[in-house]
Amino acid sequence: MRKSFSFLLFFSAFLTCLLPGAAAAGATASALPSYVISEGNYISSLDGVAYQYQLLQLSETGGRTTYAIWFPPSGSTGARPAVLITEPYAGVDWSHDPVDQTWAALFNPNQSLYPDINGPFVNPASGPIIYTLWNSGDIPQEGLVCLSHGLGMLLVFERFYAGGTIADNVKDTTLGLEFLQGQSGIDLNHIGIFGISWGAFEAIYGAANAPAGAVPLVGVAWSPPSDLGQFYQYIAQDLSGLIQNPVILAERYLFYDSYVRRMIASTITSLSPLSLDFSNYNLNFLKGHLQTKFLVFHDEWDMLVPFQESVALAAALPNQVEGLWYPHVGAIDYNTLPFSHAPVSPGLAEGNASIFTCAYLLEHLLPPNSPIYIPYSPSDLVDFFTYMRDMQKQGQDISTLLPRLKDLADSRIVMVNLDSSSGNFPLVVPGTYWSAYFLSLP
Repeated sequence: MRKSFSFLLFFSAFLTCLLPGAAAAGATASALPSYVISEGNYISSLDGVAYQYQLLQLSETGGRTTYAIWFPPSGSTGARPAVLITEPYAGVDWSHDPVDQTWAALFNPNQSLYPDINGPFVNPASGPIIYTLWNSGDIPQEGLVCLSHGLGMLLVFERFYAGGTIADNVKDTTLGLEFLQGQSGIDLNHIGIFGISWGAFEAIYGAANAPAGAVPLVGVAWSPPSDLGQFYQYIAQDLSGLIQNPVILAERYLFYDSYVRRMIASTITSLSPLSLDFSNYNLNFLKGHLQTKFLVFHDEWDMLVPFQESVALAAALPNQVEGLWYPHVGAIDYNTLPFSHAPVSPGLAEGNASIFTCAYLLEHLLPPNSPIYIPYSPSDLVDFFTYMRDMQKQGQDISTLLPRLKDLADSRIVMVNLDSSSGNFPLVVPGTYWSAYFLSLP
């Protein structure tokens, strides 16, 4: 989405009214000063405001060490909400760990998959992993919007590339929550958490294993593997019956290999016969431990993580998990669709999912009288709503959209047009405009 300079000025002016002193960097001191690697200021591409950040090493005594970027809350002297965002595949080049330096030297901006050189049980036939070197342009839209509303933001790097297991990934996330628990400027009753794909798994299980003093109030998960026992079965048993093309099947097995090895490393109880214990990573565990309210996004034709996992999650925890499902006509074809979370255009486009993510998080985290400004692309939203109405006409269930329309109709929501090419749409409209737009579609 394109952002004009005039919009930056306009949005910044709005936020100045909303958050007096928002342009001044937050002054919250880190609760772990000995672990602050460096500090700086980040100029947001959304509002043009400079936000203070700290590069952190987070370590538990005698245990895990992970790394994070902390943006203290700004524009308020009182305790403010904070949001933790998981970053499983992003690498850091500013830590003191030689593993990070090795991977940073390997990084090629034109390459996304790399040999899993540090993974558990790695061997010459092992599959690759996703890796990218983090830069400031990688802050997701959700993070930028939270910053612009004065919230604290913690990006936690679970460092999938550094090896470890699924237990280590979850521990990295809970270390981030423990860090927030030690911050005096944070409203610990209003913590949010957000993740995508494997990062969504980390968000859900990080919340379920959160320290008692920093349990997230609300979370959003896009396309999460939420029951790893079922996910393992899908890879090890179900795929062979879904994919008839042996070349495609081999490619899928190779892609999932790094996840399978990390799952086995955390759950193996016997080698002969092979026995795995997923009791800490399944729906029964979440029923007994998850206190956070989650919004889950999932495309019915997701080729990476089975859609039915999210359906089962929402059914198992109806009082805590809401879903927004993206429907299609017909059954998923594993032999022809692109290997993606949203394989069919327009799909649940990232920009549209961000709209509902931001609305859900901020409506739960901000005070009832706080305005909420949601940046968006009108043309993308028109495509999304038009598609959903068309699906409804073809007999598909779109009922999970109704609560999200109610989110947009919240009196605090103001939609801000980011797309300078959308000349037919005003720069700013209340969220009710778009709820009414969908309801008006024939």
